[in-house]
Order: sequence, then C-alpha cells, then structure tokens
Amino acid sequence: MLAAAKGAILGFARALARELGPENIRVNAVCPGPIWTGRQDIGEQNARFAPEIPMRRVGMPKVVGGCFLFLASDLAGFVTGAILDVNGGMHIA
Repeated sequence: MLAAAKGAILGFARALARELGPENIRVNAVCPGPIWTGRQDIGEQNARFAPEIPMRRVGMPKVVGGCFLFLASDLAGFVTGAILDVNGGMHIA
C-alpha cells in the first residue's frame, strides 16, 4: 500500500511538471531515505540501517536541505519532473 501511494505521488509530480512547464513552473520530488532526525542516537540508527546502505551510514538533515536548496536555485532552472533520491544508494536498481 505504501509503495502504491509513493508511486502515485511521484506520478503526480511528473504530470504536474509536464502540465505546468509551459508556465515556467518547475515541479520535482525529493525522496529521502534513512535520515537522522535526532529522535534516536546516531549510533543506534547507523547500526540499524547502515548495513543496507551502500554508503554505510544514515544521512544528515542538512544533506536533504541542500537538495531542496539546489532545486529552488537558478542552478536547477532547467530541472523539472525529476525524482531526487537522497538515500546513500539504498534504492539503486
């Protein structure tokens, strides 16, 4: 069920990007993986998730924020309909 909901959101983002592109409105999605939120000890969270992540660690919040900053900047002025996975390679196909 969760995968279907995520797929629907990503499809919606791409559809909006196509529809709103002529208006110069960009629509992208950021999909974070295991990110340390401070609610759990970083060592415990790394022990739980790191073995499944190619980079062998959980991400930090500023990395996700940096992705949003990039997408909101002029550097991403021609980026629309993108799905940006921020997960240390966890979901590499």
